[in-house]
Formats: sequence, structure tokens, C-alpha cells
Amino acid sequence: MRAATGNVMQAVPLPTPSLRTAVRRRAIAVALLLLCAFILTACDTTRYARKKIPKEVMQTYLENKPQPLHKIYRDVLEEGERNFVLNHMKAGLGALELGRDPLAAESFETTLLSIESVYAENEAAEKARSVWYEEGKKDFKGEPYERAMAYYYRGLLFLKAGDYENARACFKSGQLQDALAENQKYQMDFALLIYLEGWASHLLGDEQLAQTAFQEAQALRPELVPPTPDDNVLVLAESGTSPVKVAAGKGNAALTFQRGSGFPEQSARVFAGNKSYTPKMTEDIYWQASTRGGRVVDAILKDKVVFKETHEAVGQALTELGVQGMLLSTQHDSNEGLLISGIVTAIGLVEQGVAASTQTRADDRYWNSLPDRVHVFTYRMAPNAPDRTVRVTFLDARGSTVSGLTLNAEVALNTRGHGFAWVRSRPSVGSVQNVQTDTTHDTTPEAPPPRPVNPTVPPGKPPPPIDAWTQPPDRGNP
Repeated sequence: MRAATGNVMQAVPLPTPSLRTAVRRRAIAVALLLLCAFILTACDTTRYARKKIPKEVMQTYLENKPQPLHKIYRDVLEEGERNFVLNHMKAGLGALELGRDPLAAESFETTLLSIESVYAENEAAEKARSVWYEEGKKDFKGEPYERAMAYYYRGLLFLKAGDYENARACFKSGQLQDALAENQKYQMDFALLIYLEGWASHLLGDEQLAQTAFQEAQALRPELVPPTPDDNVLVLAESGTSPVKVAAGKGNAALTFQRGSGFPEQSARVFAGNKSYTPKMTEDIYWQASTRGGRVVDAILKDKVVFKETHEAVGQALTELGVQGMLLSTQHDSNEGLLISGIVTAIGLVEQGVAASTQTRADDRYWNSLPDRVHVFTYRMAPNAPDRTVRVTFLDARGSTVSGLTLNAEVALNTRGHGFAWVRSRPSVGSVQNVQTDTTHDTTPEAPPPRPVNPTVPPGKPPPPIDAWTQPPDRGNP
């Protein structure tokens, strides 16, 4: 081929096969780079999905579970590890409400084993700390107050079974979970668990340890009243609904708490025999939840917001620069410029992919069957008392009895002469159960209540003796 330059004809060489091959390879390389970048930006978009469990497997798993808990235990299998602990927390509390203590103990044991492994050096724990995984994707282990409450309920089961050593160990372990917060002011301040640790020591006859625990709890709650040396019955009345977790702030990265709503009850009163009792102490679960600020996970979430914004800005800038370079290189037939611009574009897309894969939303899953407050009562009951029942009334903020929230519970005395009763104003299984409308009492009724009906035992069936209940595995002392 020839071209005219003035009056002189000059030869223009045609592209050699090797040059054409090199251009094609470069074009292919650019295309592959852009394809890889596109794939990276599309990664990590899958979410946890419910597992499809074979019908026969599910039926076998549910056959020894009470019908009201089938949905929760179905979630245990179908939602897998992501909500394994959360679902067992709910299932254990529901089983405890239904009087299925061995099943409740099994669920809480499973919960505690999982909690106790969360800080081990394994992949699951590493993912929970990594900015590469959305906070809501990691396996649920709960906030410090939720983990502490899991130990609280496990400890109550040990108390009911007369295993005071393991009960005390659980209450102490719950305090350790409560201490896992950065805010030094509020570390180890779960007075309810400290009080119950002292009660377990009291039942064991370790009065020195008991008094130490009661003094520690009283330092946190000056209004707290220690039990008398002769007290042998513990009554726990739980009121209200759980604290609510809310993801808020930029990128929904901040975890905040709101008090549960829709309930008027704020306190409680117990009537036993011819006497009425006010709480020895009250623990505010919402306060425990909302004072857990400054956690390590919050710091990670803040870093993730900055990390995401930085990579997104850099990625957009590099992508725009690379695209402009590719256009100019095409206009000027510059293979080298096209390759370099393609590489810059690919890097920009990768940076944007990193930003897209870094999700900042806080984990707002929560244990929604917890109470708002726990009210503690202790008193003396004679071993031969003819009436082993208590009547619990719940009071509003003015001290007036809440209509429809009067519960009657059986106090079971074990062979050591120790009694225990537990009631909830808002049961987690179904609607509010075991409630009798109270139209006869004012805020401070003086007359002894009528003989009540045990709320957890079907009519005509006496409660099983505590010593006959199935003993769960020994947890040992911390």
C-alpha cells in the first residue's frame, strides 16, 4: 500500500500477524479484567436462607416438643446457625413457662455452650469481628444482657432442681457476661445475678459468701433489702416486655435500645398466708441493655462506615479516569493506553465492589420474650404450712393494681425445706396465661387472698416434687 507525500509515493507497512495477535490478546485481557471486576462487585449478595428440612426429619425432631413450641423449634432447624442461639433462647424460656424443665434445660445448655465458644479462635469468631461481613449476617450470640439472662434462666432451673452449687455457678457466669462491655462504669453491675448468687449461697449454708454477695448487690442498688436468715422461699415476678434493639444512624450502623411498650405494670406485690410482701429488689432489664454502650462491635461498625465510604470514593474516581482513558486510547489507536486504562477501570470497579460488600447495618435481632423488669421476693414459709400458694399482683406506675394481671402460683418445697415460685405477667407462649381478673383488691389489700390455682399444673394434678425432677448435666463451678 502506498500513500502520497507531496510528489513522492511512500510505502505504509501493513500490520503483521504477530501485531494483530498482540492487539487481540490485549483486548481480551482488558475484557477479562472488566469481567472479573464485575464479578467482584456482584459477590456477597446472597443472604442466609431458610433450610429445607425433610418432612420426616422435622417430624422426628418435633415429636417430643410441646405443640405451642413447634414453630420455635422448627426455626431452630430451618434457620440454622445464624439464629441457632436466639431460637434456643426463645425455646428454652417457652419450655420453662410450660413446666417442661428438662426440655428448657436442654435448650439453655445448648445456648450456653454456644455462647462460651464465641470468643475462641475460630472462623466464626473471626467473621464476627471482620469488616467483610455484615453485622446482621454473623451467628447470633446476643448482647451482654441477653447472654446474662440466659445464665439467669439456667440458674433458675438449677434452683428448682435443688442444685444450688450449679445455680450459683450460673449466676456468677452471667455476671461475667455482663462484664463484657467497654464502659467501665457499668461493668459487673447486674445486681439481680449477684443477689441470686447470694441466695444460692444462703441455701447452701455459706452465710459469709451470701452476705458478701448481698452487700455487693446493695452497693449497686441501695434500696435493695437482703433476705433474713430465716427466709426459705424465693419468688420471682417478671413484668413487661423486652427491650427492643434498633439499628439507627448513618448506614444504620449504630445499635440503640428502646424500652418495650404496651404494658402498664411497673412493680409487683406478693401475698402469702396472712401477709403481703414488697420486692426485696427490682432489676431493670432495659437499663441493663441500654447501658451497654461502647462495645467493641460498635467500634467495628464505625470503622466499616469509613472503610465503605473511602473505597467507594476511590473506586468511582478510578473508574471514571479509566473509562476516559479508554475512550482517548481508542481515538488515538493506542493499544498500550487502552490496556492501561482498562486496568485502571478494573481497579476502580474492584474498589467499588469492596465498598458494596462492606455492609454497615447493626445487628438488631433480639430476644423478644425477655421481661422489662424482674422483681425479687423472699420470705419464711413453715415446712408444714397448709397453704403453699402465693398470689402475685402487678402494679402500675401509680401503685394501683393492674386489672387482669393477678396470678396465682404454687410454691414447691423440696426435702431441704426450700421453696421457689416464678411468674410472668407476659408469657412468651401464646397470650397472657394464668391470669385472673382482680376486682376485689386496691393498691394495698390487707385481707389474705383466696386459695389460688397453680398456673403451671393442669387441674387435678399436683406439681411434681422438686427432688424428682430430672437432673441436668453438672455444669461445674466457674
